[in-house]
Amino acid sequence: MNAKVQSTLPSGSFLLLGCALLDIVILVFVVTLTGARILPRYGVSVNPAESRFHMGSYDPKFMYVLTVAPGDEPRFFLENRALEGGYEGVEKALDELKAATRPEDRHRLTIVVYADKSVSIGTERRLFDLVLEKGMICAAAAEPDR
Repeated sequence: MNAKVQSTLPSGSFLLLGCALLDIVILVFVVTLTGARILPRYGVSVNPAESRFHMGSYDPKFMYVLTVAPGDEPRFFLENRALEGGYEGVEKALDELKAATRPEDRHRLTIVVYADKSVSIGTERRLFDLVLEKGMICAAAAEPDR
């Protein structure tokens, strides 16, 4: 005669299996989170380019607006004057502006770059660096969303 084996556990074995499964899920989750900080990372990381210039405040008497209009080739306007020749035209206009300003006031010259929303950030960045290389203060103009 074989004796029947009966379990002494209550019939709530579903709770035991559920708790074991929950423990495994939590363990995998914790190992994943802590392992990301401990293990070395491989692949590509993207860091924004750093500028070697500082953008400061401006004096309204020495402030000029450089507008960038979109197009196949961006169009530039300094105040109300269209600049021909692309970036070289902008550089020439900045040199003329600097030459027309007294030497003791040249550090106050401020160029406010106002670019259309469709103008690339690379174009704006190139203009910022161009203005700052000339020893002028650079600022960016923006419009609030409507």
